[in-house]
Amino acid sequence: MGRFGRVVMVASAVVTLVGALGAVGVASAAGCSPVAGSPGGTNVFTSTGAEQCYTVPSGTEDVQIAAIGDVGTAGDDGGAGGAGGTVWANVPVPSGTTTLYVEIGGSVFGGGGVGGVSTAASSSGGAGGGASDVRTVSCGSPCDLLTAASLDSRLVVAAGGGGGGGTTQTGGPGVGGAGDFEGVSGTIGGSAGPGADPGAGGTQSAGGSGGFINIAGGTGSLGQGGAGGDGASNGIPAALGGGGGGGGYYGGGGGAASPNSSNGGGGGGGGGSSYAPVGAIFGTAAPGVGASVTITPYATSSQGPAGATGTAGVSGTPGAPGASGATGARGPSGSAGKLELVTCTTATKFVKHKKTKYRKCTTKLVKTPVKFTTSAVEHATLTRGGLVFAIGTVEDKRLVLHARRELHRGRYTLTLTNNGKTARQTITIT
Repeated sequence: MGRFGRVVMVASAVVTLVGALGAVGVASAAGCSPVAGSPGGTNVFTSTGAEQCYTVPSGTEDVQIAAIGDVGTAGDDGGAGGAGGTVWANVPVPSGTTTLYVEIGGSVFGGGGVGGVSTAASSSGGAGGGASDVRTVSCGSPCDLLTAASLDSRLVVAAGGGGGGGTTQTGGPGVGGAGDFEGVSGTIGGSAGPGADPGAGGTQSAGGSGGFINIAGGTGSLGQGGAGGDGASNGIPAALGGGGGGGGYYGGGGGAASPNSSNGGGGGGGGGSSYAPVGAIFGTAAPGVGASVTITPYATSSQGPAGATGTAGVSGTPGAPGASGATGARGPSGSAGKLELVTCTTATKFVKHKKTKYRKCTTKLVKTPVKFTTSAVEHATLTRGGLVFAIGTVEDKRLVLHARRELHRGRYTLTLTNNGKTARQTITIT
C-alpha cells in the first residue's frame, strides 16, 4: 500500500464534489497566465493542453486541493479506457512559494502513454489518460512535464486511467485500468487463443510493468517522469494495438499487442498511481467525469480564536510518604564557647547588730578552661534545664571545666561527684 493509508472515495461523492466545484467557475485561459487566488475563494482549472499558473494569496499557509485525473481513451472498436483517479487533500504551502503550477491531464498532456498502433484498420489501442497535478516548479517553456526538478516538486497527483485495447472482434478487447492510490491493472485482451497481456497499475514506488505477447508493451516509470508506458504495436498484418498506461505519481504499464484478429484484441493499459500528503482521500472518478484541479487557500487569520481554558480536573489521592533519606555526615565542631567562672568566699555581715557569716559568690565570663583546686572531686557538670553547659574532670588535683555551650545569666546547677556520691549546688549568674 506504500507510505499512505488508503481511503476510497465513492463515485457518488465524487460526482457531488465535482458538481459543487463546477459552480464556482473554470479557469480556461491557455498558457500560463497567472490566476490570482483569494483567501477562502475557490479556483477550478480544467484542461487547456498547457501549463496553468495559480498565484498564492499573501499569508496563505495551506491550500485545499481536489484533483481528478483524465480518463483513458477507448481503443479503436475496442475496450473502454479506465477512469481517472481522485485526490482530496490539505497541503502546506512551502515557505517562500508564491506560484503553484497546475498541469491538467489530457489525451496529449499529463504523461499518458500512447496507444499501440495497429496495421489493421481501426484497431489501434487507446492512449492512457494524463495525470492532473500541482507543483511548485514550472515545467518550462516549451513545457516538459518530465523535467526532474519540476517533477520532484509535485504536491498532489491524481492519476490517469489506462487506455483500452484495440480490436476488430466483438467482446475481445482489453479494458484500461483505473487510476487510484495504487493504479489498477488493465484487463487481458483476447477471447480465443493466447490473450494479449494488460499493463500493470503504477504503485507508490514503481511504474507498472508492460504486458507481453510476441512483443512487450511499454512500462510506466517515475524515473521517466510519471509517464504511462506506451501500448505495444506489432508489425504483423492485422495486429491489434495495446492500450497506453495512465500517467501518475508512477505511470501504469502499456498493454500488449495481439498478434492477429483471431485473438480478439490488445491488452488494456494499467492505471497510474496518485499521490498526496498523509491524511488525503484517494479514489476513482465516476464515469464521464473529466480532469480538473480545484484550489482553495487558507490563511492562519481565518482560524477562530482559541477557546477558554477548561476547568482543572480533581486532584488525585496523595501518594505515600517516601522513605527517609540517609543521615548526613557530622559537621565540624564549633569554636569553644564562653564559660562563667564562679568564685565563692566566706564573708560576714551584721544582721540586727549580730555578726553573721554568708557565702559571697562572684562570676566572670571566660573562654579558656576554668580550673578549681580540689582534692575530693572526681567529676563535675554544670547544667540548666536538662542541658549540660560544661563538664569538669580532675587533672593533677585540679578540676577543669570545659564549656559545651555558651552560658547566659540565670541559675545553673553544679553537680560534684566523688566516690559515688553527688552534691548539688545552685549557682546564680547575674
